[in-house]
Amino acid sequence: MPRVRDAASKFVVILTFAFGFYSQGAELKVIEAASPYKGSKLFVPNDGKSHAGVLLLHGSEGGSFPYYWAEAQIIAAHGYAVLAFCWYHCAKDPITAPMDTIEEIDLNKTADAFTWLKNSAHVDKKKTAIVGTSRGAEQALILGWKMSVDTSEAPAAIAVHAPSDVVVTGFSWAAMDKRCWICKTLDDACFRGAKDPRGWDWTQTVWNPSCGKELKDPRTEPMNAWIWNKKTVPTDARIEIENFKNPVFLTHGTVDEWWDHTRTLNVEKTLRDAGATPEVHIFKGESHVFKTVAENERKELLLKFLKTSLAP
Repeated sequence: MPRVRDAASKFVVILTFAFGFYSQGAELKVIEAASPYKGSKLFVPNDGKSHAGVLLLHGSEGGSFPYYWAEAQIIAAHGYAVLAFCWYHCAKDPITAPMDTIEEIDLNKTADAFTWLKNSAHVDKKKTAIVGTSRGAEQALILGWKMSVDTSEAPAAIAVHAPSDVVVTGFSWAAMDKRCWICKTLDDACFRGAKDPRGWDWTQTVWNPSCGKELKDPRTEPMNAWIWNKKTVPTDARIEIENFKNPVFLTHGTVDEWWDHTRTLNVEKTLRDAGATPEVHIFKGESHVFKTVAENERKELLLKFLKTSLAP
C-alpha cells in the first residue's frame, strides 16, 4: 500500500534553493553544458566525469518557465547529468509570448533526446531515468510503455509527480481564458461563475478569433495531445505501464485540483497486478503543486530513489 505522508505535521530541517527545491546534501558544483535542443538546459557536475543521466520533463506551463531548470540543477548537484528537455513552448518569453497548444506533440523527439543524453560523453551509456511532473509525468509513463514495446532500450527508471493513468486530451491555455470566449448573451451568465471551462455553458459561447486558432468544447471535441511513431496516442486510452519492467516512483497530493490522486493509485494497482513494486508516496492535504515543506520532502524521496535505481 502507498505511504500516506503528512509533511506539514513534522519538523523538517531544510535548505531551500530557487522556489523551495530541496538542496540539502548536494556535494558537486554544477555547470551548464551544450545540448542540441532549443530551449532545453543540460546541467552536469563540474568534475569532468560521466554520470548517470536524468531526462527531466516539465508540465503544461511550457518550457520557457525557468523553475524546472532550477530543479535540474538540484538533481545534477547530487551527481547526475540532467537534461531539462523542452518539449513544448520552447525558447519563448513566458510573459509576452502566447502559449502554444499541447496538440500532437511528437513523443519520438523526447525519446531521441533520451537516447542522445544517454550516449553523450556526460553519461557515457550509464543508467538513465525519465523524471516528469504533471503533463511531463503523463508523457514519462507513456514513454515507459512505448519505449518498452517498440524500442530496444527503455529508461532505467521512471519517477513522476501527479501523473495520469490514462492519456489526457490536448490543452490550450486560451481555453482557460474567459476573454477567448464570447457570450452570446449580454451578461456573463454563460460562465455560471466557474473559473475554468469544465463549468461553462458551451452552448452560450463562441470563440474569440483574436485568441488565435479556434478551439472547440474540449469535453466533446478533444484534441489529441501525443503522437508516437507517426500515429496518434488516443485520448482516454489507458497507459499500459505494466509493459515497463524497471523501477517506478510515484507521488501525488490528496487534494490535487487538476488530477485526482486516484490516478496515481490506478497506476500503482496496474504495476502491482503485473508483479512490480513501485515506490508510492501520497501526501495528505497537498494539491497539484506542493507547498514548500512537502515539496522539499518529495525532492528528498526522489533523490533517494534515483540513488538506488541508477546505481551502477
